Amino acid sequence: MSGQQLSMRDSLYLSDDNNETTFKYDNQLPSLPVPSVRQSVFKLLDTIRPITEGDEHAYKVVEQKALALLNDPDVNEVQELLKKRAAERKNWLEEWWLEFAYLRSRKPLIPYSNMAAPLPIMQYWPIISPGQPGFDNVRVQRSALSTYFQLCFWKMLRHERMRPMIHKGVPWSMNQFRYLFNTVRRPGEPMDELQSWFRTAKEGPPESVEIIVLYRGYIHSIKPVTILDNNTSETCILSAPQIERQLRRIESWCREQATSGPGIGSLTTNERSVWKEARDELMGISEHNKRLLDRIERALSVLVLDDHTPAGTQEIFELSMAGDANDRWADKSITSIAFKNGTFGANADHTPYDGFCTGIMTHYLMTSVEECAGQWNEQLAAASNSSLAVYCEPELLEFQLSPSISVSLNESLEHFKTTTKTIHVLHSTFGHYGKAILKEHRMHPEAFVQCAIHATYFRRHGRMAPAYVTASTRRFHNGRTETCRSCYTEMRDFAKFINDNRPPNDDGRRAQTYALLRRSVTRFQELMNEASNGHGCDRHLMGLYLTAILEGKKVPELFDDELVQRTNNYILSTSCSGYWNVCGGVPPLVEDGYGCFYGIEDNAITFGLTAYKTSKETNLELFHRNLFDVLLEMQQVLLNSKL
Repeated sequence: MSGQQLSMRDSLYLSDDNNETTFKYDNQLPSLPVPSVRQSVFKLLDTIRPITEGDEHAYKVVEQKALALLNDPDVNEVQELLKKRAAERKNWLEEWWLEFAYLRSRKPLIPYSNMAAPLPIMQYWPIISPGQPGFDNVRVQRSALSTYFQLCFWKMLRHERMRPMIHKGVPWSMNQFRYLFNTVRRPGEPMDELQSWFRTAKEGPPESVEIIVLYRGYIHSIKPVTILDNNTSETCILSAPQIERQLRRIESWCREQATSGPGIGSLTTNERSVWKEARDELMGISEHNKRLLDRIERALSVLVLDDHTPAGTQEIFELSMAGDANDRWADKSITSIAFKNGTFGANADHTPYDGFCTGIMTHYLMTSVEECAGQWNEQLAAASNSSLAVYCEPELLEFQLSPSISVSLNESLEHFKTTTKTIHVLHSTFGHYGKAILKEHRMHPEAFVQCAIHATYFRRHGRMAPAYVTASTRRFHNGRTETCRSCYTEMRDFAKFINDNRPPNDDGRRAQTYALLRRSVTRFQELMNEASNGHGCDRHLMGLYLTAILEGKKVPELFDDELVQRTNNYILSTSCSGYWNVCGGVPPLVEDGYGCFYGIEDNAITFGLTAYKTSKETNLELFHRNLFDVLLEMQQVLLNSKL
């Protein structure tokens, strides 16, 4: 790249050192530590106290069990066994987290587990309404270009050109990016299986260069990538106009059919054990079906063409979270959804990676679209080697069905409708301020938003709620996340005071509100740093529990305590998607909970909020209004303070 000026996108993402490859540091990262039992137990107690306000007896019972655990020689033995496991593996948690947090769950992936998000790309690609010029062509044109850029991202990963992430001088694991493409969660019993066929160029040619396209219940395959040389693993990507030609063929063919297709993908949206049985039956019908399933599961990714015309991010979020089961393959690691009016959403299996992976790829796509003004142009054509690519016509993947599979398809479709209609989602941007003013006041942006979320819950329900916020442990080998428990004494003090003093109408109260806010923000940063350094309590306590069970040891009473279990069922499920407007979410962990996901920009905060319509406790519309009211009140707290 010497002598050539990099685009903004490439300057952000491409490594400027050929020796600093994407996965360079992964095997050099330190092992995930095992905290001390004392540290984890007292951290747990600190987050239980705000929940038990007004019931000192309940807290004392838990405290006694905690102290008993600390003096239990059996617990010390279990801790030593866990340390032994940690000495034998670079990440003692990795396999357990995958198995017990994801693969053993029997619930449908959609809507309960998969991540969903709108792509906030309308500033570059405005919505084209029916009747406007270009409406009939906008979906395939934009899908082709976004697919091209997605494949550029894939190729950047394959050739390890993506700059490894380094946070404050510390390299972070890039391992999760290996599971963005060519990855599937296969249904199994008693647990599913995660399989990935992604290879870097050094590891060999791609296992599959197909993209699966779902439209009107039919399944097609396109091959937008050509393998030029199996020895060098060199590939080239079709141009966006060539991909558009493939997609247009699929769109036209499906529209010409008298009826919709069978919607085989709806089977993947059922409970995992039910889908396992149906999958086994499908494979038992013919070798042809086996080959089709294998091709879909190995494929790079999935693209859905959807005939809905969502009016904005709210409707896109709804349709991406649920939508049409006939055009879903829930097991695949990434599904892009292209709506008829040129808008986009995504649905992704959470099992192999966390939301930052899709967030980063989305930002890459958005930056790419911005730079080319949303159009394929001569500069893109010149920079690509698309002229070497071999064009292939789309291929219809048609399964051979049995009467019982047809029954299973109908049952899966009805089950999907029943489960997805219980989910309530809201996607909204608070546009009054963002991290710019927070930085002026030396307030950590995420900590500030957490304070707003807790104050909102307190306003709505009159009490504090068990809450988790995602902390990254990617500084460790194959690290993913730790729970940062954001309900603590300082948070309770702030949430209670700002709600008891509305508005703070004298200087003394305003000063006290600010002081409590500052104290809560500071404590959040401490807890987040501890969790990111592998010293949270949740994963460690999970490790102790599993070690005791698997080694046949006695499980301490503390783990079975009703209050402890209640605080582990987080009412507030929260996470920061990044410092941008890319923001989606998942449903809450519990029926009476809220999902609060947020992206923080300089002058705005975007929220993806979720709840269950079946809950008699929650009201997502009111929670949303209260949240924005609290944020406005907190702005006044800042403005009335002295910097």
